[in-house]
Formats: sequence, structure tokens, C-alpha cells
Amino acid sequence: MAGDDATLPELQVPRDRARLTLSHAVDRLIERHPHLRISADVIARPAPAGLLAEAEAAEMLVLGSRGLGGVGGLLVGSVAQAVVAHARRPVVLVRADTATGDDHVPSTPHSPVVLGIDPSHPCVELVEFAFDEAARRHAPLQAVHAWHFPHASGYAPGPMDAGARAESGAEASRALASALGPWREKFPAVGVHELVAEGRPIQQLLEAAHGAGLLAVGRKVRAGSMGRISVRSSTR
Repeated sequence: MAGDDATLPELQVPRDRARLTLSHAVDRLIERHPHLRISADVIARPAPAGLLAEAEAAEMLVLGSRGLGGVGGLLVGSVAQAVVAHARRPVVLVRADTATGDDHVPSTPHSPVVLGIDPSHPCVELVEFAFDEAARRHAPLQAVHAWHFPHASGYAPGPMDAGARAESGAEASRALASALGPWREKFPAVGVHELVAEGRPIQQLLEAAHGAGLLAVGRKVRAGSMGRISVRSSTR
């Protein structure tokens, strides 16, 4: 909306409405979490730019999602897409509670933290974040690594591939165990379950995250493609 220096009466109405909405939200939060120190600001900037600027001095930025289901539902909002693509701090997308009967399972205080990881290029910040969150929550951590068996173009896999596929799976398991080894030592209180599965990373992550308290994935920033997002859970 317009900046605070705007004097037209018609611009004052949405500004007052925004302050009132924020005040009501703060009151509800204080009732639910009286031990927290809560501050509130109305920022006269476009949402992505304002959130990114505030996040620079924060440990974490939390946004809501529209809850349309799957990864697409999480990132459907233009604000979420812009913030996730450009933020230099961890961004948590929280899916709103949904009506009984859908496929969303509310998490519990000890629901696992699911980590998508590519052992060949592990992101140190991502892995440490996931382990630290699991430790804070007193929750187990499930590390998910999805792999695929390479085939020649146009070649359909057959029975002769069984041995090679098994070896590829065993190699993927060894790589994941090796990547997680130092973190198990650093966070001995965190119980770790390793899931190595052949298939599409997105599908494996969605299945693993069903009922989880948090799904942690990384972002690879490529030059000239700041709006593109990819998770660090697949081998390429």
C-alpha cells in the first residue's frame, strides 16, 4: 500500500484496516503464547520485498501456504515463490489446518523431521538445520535420498538389470550413510532413519513427509534463474 507519508483520505482507510488486522492477530497470539515477546509492524512495501528485507536480520522467515496440496500447493502463491527463490535465510512454509477427510495429517510435537538430501552434493547448512530442528523438537530425523537407475535412451529395463540395480541401490545407501555420519556424531541424541528409494524425488519426499512435523529441502541457485527452485534430494 501507499507509504506513511501519503495524505489522501482514501489511502488512510486501507492503512488503518491493515493496522487493525495486525493488532487483532497479535492479541490472539499473545493469548496462545503468553511467554513470547511479540512485536508487529505494518510495512509500506510490496510483500516480497518487505519480507526479504526483514528476513535479513532474522534467524528464520515463516509464511503460510494456501494448502492446495503437494509441493505445488505450497508454492502456489506469488509471494511465497518470490521469497523462497531469493531469501538468504531459512524459509518455513506452513500449511494451514485443513478439514477432516483430506490427506493432510496434523503433526504432533514428536513428528519426524524429514530431510531431502543428495549425498553427492550435500548442503551443509541444510543438513545442520534439519538436525538442529529435530534436536529442538526432540523428534527423530528421516533422511530421504531418491535415486534412479540410468538407462540408455529408448531402452526399457529388463531382468538382466536386477543385479546392477541392486548394486546402484546399495551404493546410494552407502553414500547416504557416509554423508550423515558426521552429523550423527554431532547430534547423538537425534534418532536417524535413512530412506533410500528409487524413483522421483518429489514423490518420495511427499510420501515421507506425510504426517511429518517439518520437511527440509534445499535450493540450488543458478546464475540467471533466480526464480527456479530445485530440491537437494535427487542425483542427476
